[in-house]
Amino acid sequence: MRGLSTISEIIKTTTEGIWEALQPKFLPTPSEEKWENVANTYYELWNMPNCVGAIDGKHFRIKCRPKSGSTFFNYKCFFLIVLMASVDADGLFTTVDVGEVGRNTDVDEAFPLKNNIMRPYPKRILDMKKRIFNFRLSRARKSVECAFGMLVSKFRLFEAGTQNVLKLL
Repeated sequence: MRGLSTISEIIKTTTEGIWEALQPKFLPTPSEEKWENVANTYYELWNMPNCVGAIDGKHFRIKCRPKSGSTFFNYKCFFLIVLMASVDADGLFTTVDVGEVGRNTDVDEAFPLKNNIMRPYPKRILDMKKRIFNFRLSRARKSVECAFGMLVSKFRLFEAGTQNVLKLL
């Protein structure tokens, strides 16, 4: 039997090795040319200019880590870890971040409104320009929603439900 710190170090070393070996082939750092191609495709497919990706988060249910308290506990009343990702217009992952705590939310309003992040106008009274913008943004965001759908379809472990629980050490 191995101690928790030994197992944790083995997992850390192994996952870092897998990342170093596979990242350049399967999730390379995008070049300026790649970003331009992504932006052009978003404009061609979804009529969304100057867009280099759609971002969203996916909650994955986990078993509670010892002594983690409520860190990974969220509003859905179970323990979660969040996968944040951005995808291109074709639904291919361009960047990923795994490990955000489950108490953070993944709805549109959770993203700050900044010069480089857009979100829909609130559903209050909207003029025609704002309605058109919301429609185009919604269509462009479907690429990230479809990407997560394909991920879950391919790897059933990520489906929601009590029978699929990831265990974190």
